[in-house]
Amino acid sequence: MTLPRLKTLDLRALALAGAAALCFAAPASAHDFDWDDEEEFLEDLIEMDADDIAELRAELVEARAEIADGIRDLEEAREEAKSQPMAGVFVEAAFAAAGAGLSAGVDGLDEAFKAIDRAEAALKARRADLGEAEYRETKDALAMLRTELASIQAGLEDLAAEMKKG
Repeated sequence: MTLPRLKTLDLRALALAGAAALCFAAPASAHDFDWDDEEEFLEDLIEMDADDIAELRAELVEARAEIADGIRDLEEAREEAKSQPMAGVFVEAAFAAAGAGLSAGVDGLDEAFKAIDRAEAALKARRADLGEAEYRETKDALAMLRTELASIQAGLEDLAAEMKKG
């Protein structure tokens, strides 16, 4: 018995499944926040100017768009794989494994939300020292991070669910 040949799209789908499990880390690459060190995290945010914050937001929006594209690519790959029964089995197995890894990674975003909460508390304590303009800009940056990361988390949950579909 010979195995059916995998078409290019099927190989791409397998690669996509593995890459998607790591995509939750993409937004952090441009701004290496230390989520575990609230003082350093807060200092990094305070040092960001309006342009840096806008750039970070743009990166997070781009990450969301890439996740949405990934979901569409998975749907297309799944449809293509249906025409090759054995290839479909391999693609579905890869998607399921990557989806499980992605779900674990999504749970890791909870640490980022906790870091944002801690940074907000520390920011309030430093309000008088920072001045109102710097305080407001940093508070707005924290709110933006919370909102964008929540959107990314929801998108990744959708992506993980799509990967787990059989």
